[in-house]
Amino acid sequence: MKALGRLTYDDEALYQRCDFLIPAAVELTINAKNAHRLRAKCIVEGANGAISVEADEMLRAKGVTIIPDVLAGTGGLISSYYEYLSNIDRRKLHDLITKWEERSKLSMLMLLDRLFEKTKFDVHVADELGKEWLEGPKEKDLHNGTIENIIGEALEKVMLQAEKKDLDLRTAAYNLAIVRINAHVKDVGFTI
Repeated sequence: MKALGRLTYDDEALYQRCDFLIPAAVELTINAKNAHRLRAKCIVEGANGAISVEADEMLRAKGVTIIPDVLAGTGGLISSYYEYLSNIDRRKLHDLITKWEERSKLSMLMLLDRLFEKTKFDVHVADELGKEWLEGPKEKDLHNGTIENIIGEALEKVMLQAEKKDLDLRTAAYNLAIVRINAHVKDVGFTI
């Protein structure tokens, strides 16, 4: 394939039968000219605007499930936002909870050790689990868990909205976004 910035549509990999297709680099990779050739059951739009409006309609008419970019590509945005917040405050989420977590786990371990002492078992839970367990989660675990929670909740809301209003996932996501923006604008004192 010879491509300079734009995908050439003679790339046969794009048209192979598959369960999932993830166009993740170039916008408008899938458009009205090539959508009819796609044989994927589900397309996860990794790139912003990887599917044109016309192609989106054609694919949905064929029964292809499309996970839109607004859902599939938000992890990096959320991650950047949390990194920005921690840089402003100069504290990491990990730093805020580590000491609390360490103290609570240590008190639980001491209680277990006393319990085993009373039962005359030669078990020392704190020694068995080690210091790493006491320290709690790493910054990346908290970071990834936060992103997973936000995206999971958003996906669940979008899927419920899609089912409730008989919409595709992209339209349901936009619908929810407009409802939230409208509610926020009303709270501030403006109307749309």
